Amino acid sequence: MVHIPEVRHWFQDVLDEAVPVDAAEVATLLVTELATNAVRHADTEFTVYVALDDDLLRVEVQDRNHALPEVKAPGLEDEGGRGMFLVDRLSTRWGAEREPDIGKRVWFELAVA
Repeated sequence: MVHIPEVRHWFQDVLDEAVPVDAAEVATLLVTELATNAVRHADTEFTVYVALDDDLLRVEVQDRNHALPEVKAPGLEDEGGRGMFLVDRLSTRWGAEREPDIGKRVWFELAVA
């Protein structure tokens, strides 16, 4: 099983010099949140896909659970529940789709110009 720090380091290596540092930091935070959700809520293995097209970075995390994520506004005292809130607030856009016979794919796009 892959651990979240390994995903974060791999992702940083993929983005190294491909996008500006500030965009890479935001993207790393967001992929960490999606990967953490796959481990914590889906409880399955997951796959990360990364594509850079001109000035738009697209990141997808696919897992084997069909339950779609929800954006919740966490309270100040809540210990969790901020992942999709951060994805919603910091990405250019995001979405989630069920994949028949696979699970789901949660993605975000980030303008990196």
